Amino acid sequence: MEKKQQKQLITYARGKIRAFFDAHPSPGHGFHHAVRTAQFGKLIARFEKQNIFLAELAGLLHDIGYLRYTHGSSKSHHEHSYELAREWFRKDVSFNILTRNEKIIVLYSLRYHGNDDANLYQTAWILRDADKLDGLGIVGLKRSRDYCSYSGQSPNVDLRLRFHIAAYLKSEWSKNLLKNKKLLKPFQLTLAKNNRASIKPIKL
Repeated sequence: MEKKQQKQLITYARGKIRAFFDAHPSPGHGFHHAVRTAQFGKLIARFEKQNIFLAELAGLLHDIGYLRYTHGSSKSHHEHSYELAREWFRKDVSFNILTRNEKIIVLYSLRYHGNDDANLYQTAWILRDADKLDGLGIVGLKRSRDYCSYSGQSPNVDLRLRFHIAAYLKSEWSKNLLKNKKLLKPFQLTLAKNNRASIKPIKL
């Protein structure tokens, strides 16, 4: 019965999140990113023998804060995700199947999915690994371009950021995927191309 309820909640959450992002598009951080992050979270949690259900739910919910976040806001999208999920947990009866402790674990994971030292719960670092993995490879390069076009962030700054996030992957499964799939190669090639294009002759 519990597994059936969990599956029903995942299906419900996917629909709710899709409807929100359809109404409020967020380039680079929309519904499809949430679904891929949830899938990565499930795979990592399975490898690490952790809670697969909470990893998937946290992955789906982790960027809902972009529904309220505006670029340059004093409050991060992580904090907005935490606050909005807390509202849903309080007001939406579909989330009542979650125990108090499960809600706390998910909320902690959402609030700190950008903080590599917030490891009170396993689900938190699993979510961070999953989120990072979807920011790498060809998919990650497209997301980077979409986000930079939308936010005005420097493409080269965002490209360099991918090397930083790759360095903080925690699980062996994630590290092996990074290496075996050469997920940093698209960023290396693009950054080198951008750097070469910016070189100009020196004149005295």
